[in-house]
This record gives sequence, C-alpha cells and structure tokens, in this order.
Amino acid sequence: MYVYDLRCVPALPQTAAPSASVPSASDLNMLRALLESHTQLTGSRLARAILRRDRRLSGFHRLARHQETSAALGTGRAVNE
Repeated sequence: MYVYDLRCVPALPQTAAPSASVPSASDLNMLRALLESHTQLTGSRLARAILRRDRRLSGFHRLARHQETSAALGTGRAVNE
C-alpha cells in the first residue's frame, strides 16, 4: 500500500502498525503512471496537483505490515511478491 502523507495513516497499536519505506524507482514509475491515468480518466484535480507540485513523488511512502517485511527479508523476496 502507498500513502502520500503519513499523517493520514490512522493510529494503530504498535504490534499492528505498518512500517514505512521509500518506494523504489519502479514503484514511483508505477505510481506516476497511475496518477497520470487517473487524471486523464477522471479529471482529478488532486492527482494533477500532486504531479505538478511533487515531480519526484517524494511525498509517497510504501507501507507494509511488519510480518510481511520480516518474511520477505528472510526469503529474499520482495514484499509485494
């Protein structure tokens, strides 16, 4: 899951709280394509503003449950595989 502003993530108990990381270059390319498509299909002003104001999409964060992150590190696979 990706969020643009970590302040929008609801407070969760520490055991259920997700870990946040910086999206990879391929993640950012996918996010950019999704935002561009969303803007074209819906006319979303918010998506257009994000694309204009944050060209590097540095406001996005990738969220994963701690269990998913730990399991992926142990197997050498990506979290979303």
